[in-house]
Amino acid sequence: MKSEPLFYQPTDLEKMRIIGCAAALWAGVGFLFYRSIIAMILLTVLSWPSYRHYIRLRSEKMQAALADQFRDLLYSLSASFSAGRQMREALIEAIDHLRLIYGDRGLITLELLRIEHRMKQSGTSEDELLWEFASRSGSRDIINFVDVCSVCRQTGGDIVRVVTKATQLLISQIEMRREVRKLTAQKRYETTVIALLPLVLLAFLQITSPAYLDVMYQSGAGRILMTLALFIMAAAYLWSTRLCRINW
Repeated sequence: MKSEPLFYQPTDLEKMRIIGCAAALWAGVGFLFYRSIIAMILLTVLSWPSYRHYIRLRSEKMQAALADQFRDLLYSLSASFSAGRQMREALIEAIDHLRLIYGDRGLITLELLRIEHRMKQSGTSEDELLWEFASRSGSRDIINFVDVCSVCRQTGGDIVRVVTKATQLLISQIEMRREVRKLTAQKRYETTVIALLPLVLLAFLQITSPAYLDVMYQSGAGRILMTLALFIMAAAYLWSTRLCRINW
């Protein structure tokens, strides 16, 4: 059974605020590039794609945070297996451990509570629930770990040894991914600054020397150049953010 992937779900108020901010931003871009009410209204249509882009970025951030928190779940499971616990007992026991670290609203805590509820209410096997959790997480590390555990349990292997070894390997990968994100964080920040810099420059010219840009707003060639500049800026931003994105 395949479950829905983990994604950011804003409240109705948050959704209105995000779309409102995006509409205001695009209306400002329409004024800066065209100095036209019609252009401002037309560009607000891009508020919905901007909202979807924002939700995707937040979802990726949540998935990365869940993968990092999964490291502490591995520590807890490894300790429980070493003490002779079964998978079902180890998962329930891990809830209290992770509550101390991430609280009741932690992503990994919520996922484990969901697994516990399903095991108690519907009697669903822990293997099936772990596969659902892995598919929701969107993390290759979690999927690989669940795959290793499932094969080990089906073949009657030494699960303590296998889980301990898998835990060591996965923790190394998780730490490496965190280091890479730290190294690329500066580039992502620079990308945002570079994307906003032309807007800041246009706003500065609009305030200090509005007549300086009149030719760009009052002629057909000027409007074409401004449209081309806006297109190039948007394409450059999307391309640079894609370059900074790392798929694991």
